[in-house]
Amino acid sequence: METSAELALARYTEIYEKVYAHAPKDVRILSGDWLIVNGAQMRASELAQMTGLLEIEYAVKQGRKRNLASRLTNWLYPARS
Repeated sequence: METSAELALARYTEIYEKVYAHAPKDVRILSGDWLIVNGAQMRASELAQMTGLLEIEYAVKQGRKRNLASRLTNWLYPARS
């Protein structure tokens, strides 16, 4: 069974790759609930909070892409009345 640190690290790595299109550097489990993420030592619960912020950033990024695609489509193919 995976520990909370392993789960938090896996979830963080997944969303980080979606946002930044590459894997995070220097992420590892120290012991128990402690992790190293980008040179910072933190608990799994703190990493879970950071992951939540990354998920928000990802959602905003996706929304901007959809908005741009919609505006471009409407410009290329204007609605006819």
